Amino acid sequence: MLSQDLSRYVELQRTVGFKFRVQHTLLRSFVTFAEKHGDRHIEVTRVLEWAMLAPSPQQRRNRLVTVRRFALVLAAEDLRHQIPSAEALGRNLLKRRIPHIYTRDEITALLQAAAQLKPSDTIRPLMYETLFGLLAATGMRISEALALRFEDVTADGLSISIQNSPLIGIQF
Repeated sequence: MLSQDLSRYVELQRTVGFKFRVQHTLLRSFVTFAEKHGDRHIEVTRVLEWAMLAPSPQQRRNRLVTVRRFALVLAAEDLRHQIPSAEALGRNLLKRRIPHIYTRDEITALLQAAAQLKPSDTIRPLMYETLFGLLAATGMRISEALALRFEDVTADGLSISIQNSPLIGIQF
């Protein structure tokens, strides 16, 4: 029963655009574990037992929240599925690093260092100086900058879009 539920859930996630690779692997592992114990529905004690098999607190938490999302969907159809608390393994397991905001002088030094990269007779120094300048000037994420294409540069400037729907037009 859980295997069939998992197949439907994975298909739903992929249909709405998620790649769902890591989550699918985790959920398949959980379902195998639960079904070996004879479970036909998600049980909080089984989720916690399985999550605690992970080697680190971060991986335990990831297992818990992945199965929790699965349980939330299944419980909407069948109340026999139990939903584990998001804090069942404790709070604040993930400690985010504090972001560093570069000063004007640090950005200048970074751009100068990028321009000095070797080999100097290649596009490499110019590419990195341009990339870091673009990130500093626009506030783009690295993935957004790396996803830019020639078609994004128009007569009006740089047009940044997500899935062909312009969100921002930046004039340079």
